[in-house]
Amino acid sequence: MREPGFVIQLDTPDALEHFWLSSQGKYLYAARGMDLCGRNTLLLPNQWVFGESREAVIDKVFRWSEAGIQCEWVQETHDDGYWHIPTLPEGWEMLNHLTDPYDGLDNPALTPQEATRLYQANIFDCMEFDTSCDVWAYRKGSMKRTIKEWRQLHKVATEGDLAC
Repeated sequence: MREPGFVIQLDTPDALEHFWLSSQGKYLYAARGMDLCGRNTLLLPNQWVFGESREAVIDKVFRWSEAGIQCEWVQETHDDGYWHIPTLPEGWEMLNHLTDPYDGLDNPALTPQEATRLYQANIFDCMEFDTSCDVWAYRKGSMKRTIKEWRQLHKVATEGDLAC
């Protein structure tokens, strides 16, 4: 059984760096709550989820295990169908459009559990590159750069506050 993701509040780049250095190597994936549109329904700003897999992170962010959510098969025609998520948090309905044939979610031979894990991995991959979302996803290899960039932004924001 895979280890579940876990949530931790890290409000500064120093806090993230301290956490990251103390747990270096254990967590391959992470997600961070952002407040870009004032509508974040999943994670608070700077609330982080860490996990050993993409699926564990997305499961925790969307609370799928807690809510008992699994993919369901939708049969459109005799030869055509797809997996989808029956219940999504408000504002995240677009995740049900991640069913292009290349990602495997049109395979009726998958079990609901396999389809759910595949869906979670696909969601993580999309969130990793779509920074318009209120949750950003990261891989282990990007954490040092993330800390450095956040530290630069934090410094600019702090200097701006002092200038007011």
